[in-house]
Parts: sequence; structure tokens; C-alpha cells
Amino acid sequence: VSANTIYNGIDEYERILVMIKDEYIFDLFTIRDSSSHIYDWVQHRLDAITLGGTGSSCSDTAGNSNGYEQLTQVQCFTTSGSTITSESHSSTNGGIKTFIIQQSGDKVLKAYAPGPDDITSHPLYLIRRTATNSQFSTIHSLNNGDSSYSVSSYSVLTGSPTSNLYSARIQSGSFNDDLIINRGSPISVT
Repeated sequence: VSANTIYNGIDEYERILVMIKDEYIFDLFTIRDSSSHIYDWVQHRLDAITLGGTGSSCSDTAGNSNGYEQLTQVQCFTTSGSTITSESHSSTNGGIKTFIIQQSGDKVLKAYAPGPDDITSHPLYLIRRTATNSQFSTIHSLNNGDSSYSVSSYSVLTGSPTSNLYSARIQSGSFNDDLIINRGSPISVT
């Protein structure tokens, strides 16, 4: 999906979602522009979030307008350019495990925001990055306790926001997938 005119000053705004084998969803979000912007990639959850990865504490309030003023209990850390894992846990569906490829200097903010009922606060996390061109790539898999079914690691083989070719390796206990995406027109996935 492309929405190149949704924000003034953004030349390209594109998101590709691919469901593979009913086991995981690959999510590639690309933004391009000739000038630098602060980009926030946000994930809301209805249940507890555990963030894993390396980094150090940082100071950031997320902002105090455009909805950010609704965030409470904001925690911030700066990544060291590795994969961050987010796990949510639910007694009814097991939850979701998300792998996020980060760039050095990214800020990760964990906070709480009003949920669907506007009364109960639910956890969220956002990745904040300052750049001209940026790409957020993630894998979402079920977190049902079956290690042969759930994705265990994810790495980018090739890809950049200024290139149309993107490839990644997704691994689990029962499969190894190499995913290649050509972001040209039309988009193709192999």
C-alpha cells in the first residue's frame, strides 16, 4: 500500500505486509524524503509487553501533542543496532512475538495509552528514528509456546530505503525461509 500524499514533505510512504505459511507476517515500512524527519513506528498491544535487546537508557517524553500527551509511564532506551524482540502474552491466545531490526541510535519508547474503551491503559512501544530515508522491517509470529512453530530469529540480508530489492532470512525450529521482495511495480515476493 502506498500513500505518498498523506503527509506534506514526504515523497514516498509505503507499507508491504506478507503472510507466510499462516506462521508469520513480514512487515516492511518504507519512507523516503529529501530532508530529514523524525519517524515514529508504533505498535499497540492489549496485553503485557516484554522488550528484549541491548541498549542504554535515554530521556524522551514522546511529545505533548498529536496524541502523544495521552502516553503515561514512558520509558526510553537507545538501541545498539541489533534486533529487538517484543513479546506480548495473553492467557487466551498466547500473544504475539515481534522481531524488529533496528539501526544504531534508534530510540525505543515503551509506554501506556488509552485502549479501545478509552478507559483502560494498554501497553505500546514506538521506535523513533531521525533520517531522510528510513525502513522499518519486522516479523510478527504467534507466541503460543510451540518453539517449532514460532519464529526464532530474523536477519536482513540486503535492503535499504533507497533500494527496491529487499531480502531477509527467517528461522524457526521447523523451517528456514529466505524472503526476497522486489518493491518495483508490480511488487513481487518469492
